[in-house]
Amino acid sequence: MLQVNNLSMCLNAELFYVRDGVVNDYALNFSVPVPAHISELYFIWQSLTGMPLPYVVELRVSDNEALVAPLLNISHTGHIPVVAEAFMVSLSCSKAVDAEVDVILNLNISLNKLANNITTLTFRRKKICLKGKKT
Repeated sequence: MLQVNNLSMCLNAELFYVRDGVVNDYALNFSVPVPAHISELYFIWQSLTGMPLPYVVELRVSDNEALVAPLLNISHTGHIPVVAEAFMVSLSCSKAVDAEVDVILNLNISLNKLANNITTLTFRRKKICLKGKKT
């Protein structure tokens, strides 16, 4: 299970990308806007296999001048926990320029190492950065 809370436009909402082991490809195709006043995104994840699943995460941004390198509060490699836990992505603007910055978070999950069975989830965000306003 992988869900996101407080997505955009000041709405308190949940969006499930994976529910009961089924990937929601429809949700993954959207680039969700992140308003200027929101600088942290929270993802809740849990391995439902009964054991932690290995992952590798990568973050990319389209404009390093407008957006300071995003920070994760988890390791770039590790294991998805068997109990629901949250991790956070920090998106701080530099306040140098006005921009809409594409943010891509790729999460590669190894379902079966022997069979090389890897699922990749790509989360797309469009962070709004405003000149003179640090967010």
